[in-house]
Amino acid sequence: MLKDCYDVVLLCNYLRLLSSFQVTTEHMLEHINKLMDIPGAHLAYGGKPLDGHNIPKVYGAMEPTAVFVPLKEMLKSKKNFALATTEIFGPFQVSLRCHLCSMIC
Repeated sequence: MLKDCYDVVLLCNYLRLLSSFQVTTEHMLEHINKLMDIPGAHLAYGGKPLDGHNIPKVYGAMEPTAVFVPLKEMLKSKKNFALATTEIFGPFQVSLRCHLCSMIC
């Protein structure tokens, strides 16, 4: 009996992990919009859905995308931090730069 329960828990954890990889195009676009609400954030490149593909709808179909978020703004609130550190399984990244780096580069 205990082994059966253990197998069910393993299966549930596996399914939860798989579902975290299923990020739709709409979800990615929503995430971009939320990031863009952070002061100083801007779209570095991409941000558009792919056209003419046969990728299943459960997966995101986006151009490679990067959103710049100032490190200072990311650290201002738990909400900004959570948004900027949310992992998206796809061609998506959040680019950070601190004020000191801006002065040097």
